Parts: sequence; structure tokens; C-alpha cells
Amino acid sequence: MVLKSDMSNLFLGIDIGGSSVKYGWGDSKTGLLHFAKVPLQNASKKALSDSVNHILSTVNSEIGPAEIVAVGVGTPGMINRQTGRIEGINPNLSDWVDIDPKSIFPEEISTKVIAENDANLMALAEAKLLPEVTHVLGITIGSGIGCGYVINGQIYRGAHGFAMELGHNTVVIDGALCNCGRRGCLEAYSSVNGMLNLIRNSGLQNEGVTNMQDLLLNSKKNGQIKKIIDKSVEYLSIAISNLVIDLDVEAVVLGGGVMEIGYYPGQELKNRISNNLPNLLSKTLIVKTAVLGNKAGVMGAIHLAESEFV
Repeated sequence: MVLKSDMSNLFLGIDIGGSSVKYGWGDSKTGLLHFAKVPLQNASKKALSDSVNHILSTVNSEIGPAEIVAVGVGTPGMINRQTGRIEGINPNLSDWVDIDPKSIFPEEISTKVIAENDANLMALAEAKLLPEVTHVLGITIGSGIGCGYVINGQIYRGAHGFAMELGHNTVVIDGALCNCGRRGCLEAYSSVNGMLNLIRNSGLQNEGVTNMQDLLLNSKKNGQIKKIIDKSVEYLSIAISNLVIDLDVEAVVLGGGVMEIGYYPGQELKNRISNNLPNLLSKTLIVKTAVLGNKAGVMGAIHLAESEFV
């Protein structure tokens, strides 16, 4: 499968998740022209390659002569800037490690493919909607905790590409076991999976709590579950506030699946972030909810791909 790339100004964005691969095409001027997703039966390399082939086939059949210039790919995990490979532990896609994300594309593809951490792309997409703000921190709250930092429209990656792993900052010494294998990580307390694990380990297995909606609904009648949620918001607000202080951030954008649930205490989280800050920062900081929802990763991937040709 070959995507030609001579005269077009469209870019393809792909966002890899644990249960589906989202994709779309567009550019920074016209926005997202098409958005869809391909369900994943599993997160094996073959399943991901099959999804990519399906996406490329759809692109070729639906766009026709309006060809794709480049492809941006968002993926969980830390991408080494030197090797381009996902390294370390990838808790929510455990088999998706020690691999170059571009390897799931057909060998004969001639179009340039650029891969980036998915939380970085969420931050990039949301930052593009705040053109007057130069330092934007994006946080995703879902099955894990993701974080990206954008400075003057550019993703901050650190020395090796591993920067902004907020979810694996330690918030409790020798605390709850995280999916990464360490103890006390923010993700073990403030992500959906972390909170569900805390409930199971608290002897509340029979509460019928299997997802975030259940968690929030049960917190209204169960004091132990409410305590777990309150603590998760407290730890998350402290971690974000510390980043704001360390980086002198102008705006914090809160996204991810949890923020889209109407009864998640999002306003309390925003208030706590501001209240944790020195007045010098709290009076100028913008704390807002993401507006792109589950399309942020795809749109960020489009921006990433387009940036290679600007």
C-alpha cells in the first residue's frame, strides 16, 4: 500500500489506543475533515498492522487524488529520540514495547511517518487552540495518566524523549503497586485503573464497580469509594501544581476520558490546582477542560505531520 505525496496538503493522523485505533485526515487550516476508528481485538503487532492497512485502504479509496503528504502517529509509551523505538514499560499496552511504531506500516509505503507519545499530541492539539499562550501543559486522565508540555508550539521531550511522565511521579513512598511495577506512582492513585485496583485491594470486590461511571455513582453511597476518589483528586492536583511551579506554565488543559464524564469532580480538581499555587502563579494561570475530546490525539498527529513540511 503506497500513499502518494506530491501535490497534496492533507495529512493523516493515527492515534493508537488499547481498544481501538482512531484516525482522520485534514490540516491545520481546515481542521479535521474525516474521523473514524478501527476496533482492536487485541494489541498485538499483527492486529495493529491490520488496522493500519485498513486505514490506508480507506484513505486511498475515499480521498482519491487528494493525496496524503505525511502521517503522524500517536502511541502510548516513551519513544527514544535517538532510536525512534518505544522503550521501558508500557503498562496499558504491555506488548507494545521495544518496537518502532513505524514498523506496523507496510514496508513499501513511501510517505513519511512520524511517531510521538499520545499525551504529547493531545497537548499539541489543544495548544494550537490557544495561539496567544506560549506554555501549555496537557494532562490526560483515563486508564492511565498522560502528560505533555508544549512551548511556543513545539513539544518538549527532554534529553532522551522521556520527559513529562507525570503518571509515574512518586506521590506515596512505598505506596500502592503501579502497573509499571513501581510503588506509589500517581497513576496508581489517580487513573481509572489505579482507582479500580485500590477498590479491589480494599475488599470492595462485590460493589459492582468495573469502570469510572460505576466508581463515581457508587461514591455517592459508599464512603470508602468516595475517599479513594477524593484522594485521587488531591494527589493529582498536587502533582500538576508542582509541575506548574517548576515549569512556570501559562495554561493547564485537562482532558482524557474521565474529564468527559459529567459527574467527575473536574471543577474541584481545577480549584485545588489553583489553590496549591503561590499567588504569583495562581492569578495568571489558565486551567481549562480540553475541547477536542477523543479527537485530540488524531488532530495532534496531523499537526505533528504537517510541522515536518512547514
